[in-house]
Parts: sequence; structure tokens; C-alpha cells
Amino acid sequence: MNDQKLQFLSRRSLIKSIGGLTVSWPLLRSIAHAQAAGETGPLKRLVLVCGESGGSGYWWRPQGGETNFDLEFDGAILKPLAPLRNKLLILNGVGNYALAFRGTESHEARSVTFTAYANSKSGDPNFARGPSVDRGIIERLGEARPLYATIGAPSIGTGSEYYYARPGYPIAGVGTSTGIFDALFSNTPTSPSENATLTPTQLFQKTMWEQQMEDAKVLRTRLGPDARLKLDEYLATLNEKLEAFKNQPMPPNRIPPRPVNPDYNQTIDVRGPYDRYTRDLDLVADGLILGTTQVACLKVAHWVMEDSFLGQRIETYDDSGRSQGNMTITDYHQHVAHAQFVEDRLRSAAPNIIGRDVHRAIAIVMARFLQRLESARERDGSSVLDHTLVVWTTQLGDQSSHLGGRLPYVLAGGLGERVGTFRMGRFLDYAPGGISGYEELKAVNCAVAQHQLLNSVQRTFGIEQDVFGENLNPARCRGYLPRAT
Repeated sequence: MNDQKLQFLSRRSLIKSIGGLTVSWPLLRSIAHAQAAGETGPLKRLVLVCGESGGSGYWWRPQGGETNFDLEFDGAILKPLAPLRNKLLILNGVGNYALAFRGTESHEARSVTFTAYANSKSGDPNFARGPSVDRGIIERLGEARPLYATIGAPSIGTGSEYYYARPGYPIAGVGTSTGIFDALFSNTPTSPSENATLTPTQLFQKTMWEQQMEDAKVLRTRLGPDARLKLDEYLATLNEKLEAFKNQPMPPNRIPPRPVNPDYNQTIDVRGPYDRYTRDLDLVADGLILGTTQVACLKVAHWVMEDSFLGQRIETYDDSGRSQGNMTITDYHQHVAHAQFVEDRLRSAAPNIIGRDVHRAIAIVMARFLQRLESARERDGSSVLDHTLVVWTTQLGDQSSHLGGRLPYVLAGGLGERVGTFRMGRFLDYAPGGISGYEELKAVNCAVAQHQLLNSVQRTFGIEQDVFGENLNPARCRGYLPRAT
């Protein structure tokens, strides 16, 4: 075995060096944080977010050009994200081409193919065919505890979850705030009172390093002399880091307390504070900041807000945006989620006020989530958001239909810029001519295939693969997102 002084010890190399012995999760995670504070820099993080229903395209798309885009025009959905515009890449004209492989375009089919490349078979939207980009990135990062969660409502079955490891094996997502807390923090050591002045990241580093010291006492008795030498060299560096904590001033912060579940059966006024959503997303943000997970795959429930519109009368519009008079909302799914008011016929691209309000409410809580990541500082002074890639979209591209050819996408964070895969602070409009007909909304006719976006997402985490899934249509699926850099 090489006796050269160990620079840093990765999770895989530690397992290899001790001959395949079982190592506790806290020990592995503490090594990740030792790397985060050392030569390898802060942890990389991925957040995938899929909302329900379809986008309100007229209100969602920014106005203006690639770099001088406007997010603050009257009624703009993305206005809450304006303070972070330099860390946003907004996409219009990207479609979920995976849906075209089997011709099934629906809520669940869109969800399950957000990260997996195709439906398993026509008419069966609840399963998808791998590979799945989240699973590949989880493997690349060595992430032991990815978070799969529903935000703002309890999980309602595998058919509505959307991340799949392989055909027929849905990954269960947790719902409710306590479920999210337990998934993130159940094995996290509680913070001693004397550590109350540590930031969450520093507290987690310190407690994990201390736990590692305890674990090492047991491990040393089971290792050979060469492995003991490498482990001792590594632990010596931890002693130095723990000593540094004693003389470093640190602002107050704590691991969050375990929450009491809100009532997920109550609707939410879209003019209100959105406590249910912010509570769930605050926990996710804390988990990412602490490093209890590096990968969060989230479904955002819209129905709890859409239900709030029942009984209200609103103005309706035709395809050209002309007023069609008032109508009473009696069905939150069809009237609000799908904006089907004029004799319930599908209407493409019609501006819809309530759809806009629901999506803007989600934008408010997403902006808060991103700001929390932006406010949390790494040891090198950069923000957690600087080392994160967030991909936010919805199930469907058009509010009034089940079609996936014009999906709203917002990418946020600084990780892509740091590694050269995404240049932020821009609006890329791949379909600048607007929508001239219903056929343009279909996934098969999308301007740019989601496959290329997912290739670029993988590349951000060091996975060089320019074909996502089976090469069923090389012209549409090969390569990376155009103009991304």
C-alpha cells in the first residue's frame, strides 16, 4: 500500500482501504464534510422540483431578450425570483420528448419521465424506463440519503411520484413536514448546548468529526497496520480542524426542531403566507445546508391552493385573450388546473388569471427556498446556492391541456456556471414566435427535447453522456442543451 501522506480520504477509498468493513453512515457523511471544508471544496448539491398542472405561459415567460429580460412586468409569475436573476437560467420551448415515445401525455406520465427517459408502455403512465438522471448523480456523489418528498401535501401514492431507479420500481417519496424531518435528520446527532453558537454546517461538521473519532477507536482494532496508518493520518487532520473551532467566532444557529404536522386537508388562500409550503421547504433547505443530503427530488402539490378557488367567480378568456365573461369555479382540477371554462373545451395559450395566481404562489415559496440557500455561507465565503443546481418545472406545458411540448423551466444556482455547463442570468427562448396552433403544444413537436437538458444536468456532476436513454431519435435526444454556455 502506498505510504504517501494522505491528502484526503473519500468515502469509497476509506471503504476500500479497510477491506470492505461496514462503516456507519455518520462516519461516511463526516468524511464528506471533511472534504467540503478541505481541498475538494464545498459539497455539490442537486435539487429537482416538479410542480403539478400546467404552466400559464403568457404570465410565466419573461419579457424582453436573452440578458435584458424582464421578470417584473405586471402579473409576472417569476417576479419573486427577480432578486436572484443573475443566478437564473429561464428556458422556453423545451419539451418532454420522452412522452412522445409512447404517446401518453398526462400528469403522471409527465412526472415519472421528469428524470427517467421514457414511459414503460403506452397507457401505463405510472412507471418509467431508466436510466434516471437523479439516480446516476446520486451514485456519482456517493449520496447515501437522497430526499424524495412531496411539498405542501402528503404523498398520495406511487402513481404521482416521479423518480424511478428502473422499470417497475418507483421510489417512495415522504410527505408531511415530520416525514421530511425524519428523512433528513433522524440519524443526526443532537447539538450540545455549548455548540449553540455554531452555524448549522459547522455544527454538523463538528459533531460528525467527533463521532468519527469514536468510531475510529473500534475500527482501528479491526484494521491491518497499513490501513491503521492511513486512518491515523487522516484523523490527525480532523484533530487540527476541531482545535480550530475553539478559536473561531461563529454566529448562532441550530439544527431545526422536529415540526408538528400542519393540517394538509385544509386549503390555502393564495394571498396568505403559505405556511405549509415554507415549512416543508425550510426543512429541505436546512438539510442541504447541513449536508444531511446533497440530492433532493421534490414534487410540489398545487391542488391544496387550487381548491381554495371553489365557489369564486372569475373572468374567462378565449384563445386570443378576449374576455368571455364571468364563470363560477365548481371544479378545482378542470377549472383551475386546466383553465377549461368555455364549455370545457381545450383552449391553447389563453391568459388565465387564477392559473397565474397559483403558479405565482409557488414562485413565492421557491424564491424563499433559493434565498435561504443563498444566505447560507460556506467556509470559503461562497453561498450554498453557489454550489447548487436547482431545476424547477411543472408536469404539463400548457395550462389547458395534458401536453408536454412547451414546459416552463427555471434553473437556479451557481454550480453550472462554476463547472461550465450553464451560463446564468439569461432567458433562452427556443420558440420565440409564440404558439400558432394546438399541434405545437404536443411533446413530439417540442422545439428542444428535455433529453438535451438532462444531458447537461448530468454533465454538471461529471457524467459525460451525450445520449440520455435509448437512442430512439438521435436528432432529438443526442447532445447537450443548445446555447446553455
